[in-house]
Amino acid sequence: MTRALIIIIILKKMDAQHDLSEHLTSFKPVIAVEVKHLTIEVAIQPEISHIRVTGKITMTDIEDEVKFLLNPCLEINEIHLISNNERIPVEKVETRPEQDIFIPSTCYEIKIPEEFQGEQEYEFEVDYEGKIYRYSFQTSRIRSDYVELAIYAIWYPMVSFADRPTFSITLQTPKDWIWIMNTSRVSEDPLSWEAGTPRTDLTLHGRPKSNAIRNEDSTLFWGEPRNLELLKPLEKDFYEYQELMKSWFGEASSESLKIILVPRDFGGGYARNGLIVMQDDVSEEYIRDKKDNLLRFWAHELAHSWFCKATVEDYHNWIDEACAEYTSYLASEEILGQEWFSAILDRARKRLKEHDGLSSIKSILRSHPHAQILYYLYGALILHEIREKIGRDTFIQVLERYAQTCLKKTRTTTEDFVKALEDVTEYKLGGLLDKRLSNPPTEEILEPS
Repeated sequence: MTRALIIIIILKKMDAQHDLSEHLTSFKPVIAVEVKHLTIEVAIQPEISHIRVTGKITMTDIEDEVKFLLNPCLEINEIHLISNNERIPVEKVETRPEQDIFIPSTCYEIKIPEEFQGEQEYEFEVDYEGKIYRYSFQTSRIRSDYVELAIYAIWYPMVSFADRPTFSITLQTPKDWIWIMNTSRVSEDPLSWEAGTPRTDLTLHGRPKSNAIRNEDSTLFWGEPRNLELLKPLEKDFYEYQELMKSWFGEASSESLKIILVPRDFGGGYARNGLIVMQDDVSEEYIRDKKDNLLRFWAHELAHSWFCKATVEDYHNWIDEACAEYTSYLASEEILGQEWFSAILDRARKRLKEHDGLSSIKSILRSHPHAQILYYLYGALILHEIREKIGRDTFIQVLERYAQTCLKKTRTTTEDFVKALEDVTEYKLGGLLDKRLSNPPTEEILEPS
């Protein structure tokens, strides 16, 4: 590629309601800025694991400097400040992030030249490139047989994992590949997508057409077809979960949904707007013996179609994970029955009891080794305790109210769930919830009632 690609990043101060201060796990910029929008052109060469991105960065509310993160495998070729249609070179300082963040990254610091300080808006041009093989949680790579890029790759500049950008992307790749993103495609030639509402990140998947699931073979699955024959019989079962959640919460933010099958044995799964991403290392024995567990896992990721606005940069992320986890329990309760529901609650309690020295949810962040068991399992048990106090039907109404809040807001916190709880019921359970979040799990909640 001979010309620079452009990235537009609009940054502004975060609302004081979402100040991460005490709970920030990761990189702390000098001022609270965030990536708001990216307009990028990207060239990917899968056969050599290479990516090149260039672009414009528009930032607001900068005092005298700004910091952003990028994958350490990527090198910035140049960066310019744009003022009155002139390109002024600016110095960048490459450093380590000030704190250990969620995944490895490089921090770049840009100082605003004194003669340009005080402006409300700044525009930069950036050009960077590099190779991404296998990266962080085994969920990021550019290979000759497939591409998987998401937030974990930090393949585009970000200030923190709290960013919720809108974006426009144009892609240059081999013609014999197919691609999918967590937003709507707007053009086939050039290949491009646009997201006019905030997204968790930019998630991009690609693979050769010669080794891809065809639309006529499956309306649900996208990816490598090696295990489609095993998984396809589960489509009908999954759609039952999907229709049940829609009846509870209304339509999700995305009209369509694909389960992306990636050929890896590590890294697990994650959900994005319109996408559920999973490693496809399934076997006939697993489908036979663990089908219900797999469907429940998909149900958890499906629930993130609604519960997906709490940032991973503070403890409030627990509420989205707990709501997704407990929603998958509730759906399984209705579809599989009370015995299955009771068994999965017992398994959650057992796993918590097996861990010594657990902290409180409020005292840890997503990067903590115990975050998953506390956010997901203990969080689900906290929600079950509330459900037992207010009743199942009323609790589903609370979830629906919080789900609609998530669809409307860029970010949510525990307080949004408390508000939904108090709006729907006459119970004042905020104090109980705060008690559970502020203390390690106790026997009171780990023993079935």
